Amino acid sequence: MKKILLIIFTIILILSINVLAVDIDLGCPAIDRSSSKGPGYTWINKTNPANESGIIDTIEIYPWSDLENCEVAIFYLVAEDTLSTRDSVSLGTVTGGSKQTFSELSIDVQIGDFIGIYYTVGQLEAHTSDYDGVWYKSGDQIPCTDVTFSDYAGDALSLSGTGTTAVGWPHKWNTQTISKWNNKEFTKWNGLE
Repeated sequence: MKKILLIIFTIILILSINVLAVDIDLGCPAIDRSSSKGPGYTWINKTNPANESGIIDTIEIYPWSDLENCEVAIFYLVAEDTLSTRDSVSLGTVTGGSKQTFSELSIDVQIGDFIGIYYTVGQLEAHTSDYDGVWYKSGDQIPCTDVTFSDYAGDALSLSGTGTTAVGWPHKWNTQTISKWNNKEFTKWNGLE
């Protein structure tokens, strides 16, 4: 009987984890826009910071022209206009003229983080009004630690990231500590710590 209950509990647990998966998104849609941003700068979208913590597995970019030596990074705010890199990925050459999608990535992100980009050649689709703005700094700031950026108020980049996370399940399982289950705190379960 105990084995049957354990199997049922395990199945319910697996199904619960799948149900708890929540979409993560940050940045602005990769669409054709009215302006563009040039090479040689690190650009960071201020609009739409990450809504959850977890892993970004897909990035979408809409270059106006081919981007070379393209890197995309996740940044976090240290102080006003001062940012650091959390994680990044090198994409190499990105074809211009349409939305480009890069999937099966694994980039760490925390709630409130921002997405940014650097490239040595090319132009990225952008808007110059109606958004939260863009931070920028000359040169490759990927990675960086405690770097102060300037900003263009109202701008936006055609650059976004998406992923999923298991909300409420950052805890370990199988002989590891579980501190919360079904919104109830505990330190022991069935005599185990």
